[in-house]
Amino acid sequence: SLAVLRFRVDRDRAVQALANENARQRQRLRMVLWSASAILVALTGWFLHLLWRARLREVVRRAQHDADVAHYRRLAEALRLDHRVLQAALDSRDDALCLLDGSGRVLAANVGATALIRRDRAHLVGLPFVDALEE
Repeated sequence: SLAVLRFRVDRDRAVQALANENARQRQRLRMVLWSASAILVALTGWFLHLLWRARLREVVRRAQHDADVAHYRRLAEALRLDHRVLQAALDSRDDALCLLDGSGRVLAANVGATALIRRDRAHLVGLPFVDALEE
């Protein structure tokens, strides 16, 4: 009966030790899961921050592009207006006038020049002046 009592005490101690070890393992597992969750939340936040920064860079780039396009459209419209004023000034003259660039290409011509060269303005502008006279 002393042996039976000793067996029961040893068994109870072993069961208690096993229960304590299981509790420690559960605690370690909880700590690992909490750590993994915290790392996952931090990585998710970092990734979302990177996505936000990339989107912000794209928005800034797009806004700059739109501003550049608007600027160049205003410049193009001013250039068209200048061209119309120049053409009107050339057409107000009775003599034949051609405006040439530095390489000798026709930039503009008035009605008298197109009649003299016998080419319409659309075909004359952009041609080297020498080529326009050959015909």
